[in-house]
Amino acid sequence: MKKTYTILLLLISVLIQGQTITSQNKLIQQGSGFYDPQGGGFRNEDFPLNLELFRSQTRLWRLKNSTGKTLSIIIDFEKLIGATATERLPYIKTVGPGVHTLFELKSTGTTTFDYSYLFYYTESILVTEPADFDYLLPVDESEEVTLISYNYDADEPYVSPIKYADGVSQFYGLEFKPENSKNITAIRGGVVEFAESTLPESRLKNRIRIRHADGTVADYLGFANQGLMVKEGDVVLPGQKIGELDYENRLFISLSYQTVTVDRLKPHNDWLKTVFFRPTFQTNRLKGQLKIGYTYISNHSEDLVTQEMSRKERKRFLAESN
Repeated sequence: MKKTYTILLLLISVLIQGQTITSQNKLIQQGSGFYDPQGGGFRNEDFPLNLELFRSQTRLWRLKNSTGKTLSIIIDFEKLIGATATERLPYIKTVGPGVHTLFELKSTGTTTFDYSYLFYYTESILVTEPADFDYLLPVDESEEVTLISYNYDADEPYVSPIKYADGVSQFYGLEFKPENSKNITAIRGGVVEFAESTLPESRLKNRIRIRHADGTVADYLGFANQGLMVKEGDVVLPGQKIGELDYENRLFISLSYQTVTVDRLKPHNDWLKTVFFRPTFQTNRLKGQLKIGYTYISNHSEDLVTQEMSRKERKRFLAESN
């Protein structure tokens, strides 16, 4: 007998990580600096074009990003004598275009002061730990969806983009079967980074990738040809319809983020990792992981849909919804 539970909220955490693989994105080492008492104390060399690291008169270290892109930077101090930083080192930060304040080096009061560092950057958005968030199920309000399978233990993980329908053994994520509708909704708001809608349905699967505010991403796989309701660059709200499934009526969802571990004993490109994490759920009757073969009912309450909105955004959203 099929067991049905009503989902009040879907809480994703990183209590259990599925798999970690080397990232496809590259971490580039370009630029270095050192303490130069003869030249004013602050010196950089060989920095990337359109990236400028400098120190203000108040001794704050700042970065000017003129690339027009959002980047993640790493400043790794190989030597730091007679000073401490106001932020954790190695320093890791995601920066958009513009000027950003980074940190300050404060003297410890000793007579010797010296430092040297290497500068790294990547187009990945690096996440140290995803934010706690109450996710929605990927179907319309009050619709039923069944968890068919999940996979976090494959020997050979897929590398994005995900495409193959017969690649469940190479897919880190959840497989859902909507019971009464082919409409798929966003489990969380964000920006559409990738939308593919013209692959042959016999073997390949159309995909949508949405990046969330904390840098995590959700890949949705299984849409019909020309079945997408969003395009690249669109801002998507939680619970918004994003597409229609193909004839197999199966939806694969994978949640992941990019992270970095600085280890000077390894090549720097091995520092970047893609982490696929296994979600946990809280419902009206249980708190834990969804069980294969169980059916759940979606809840798109106002509190869930608006939880990442500012007070002004929430007020405007509720006014437009009524």
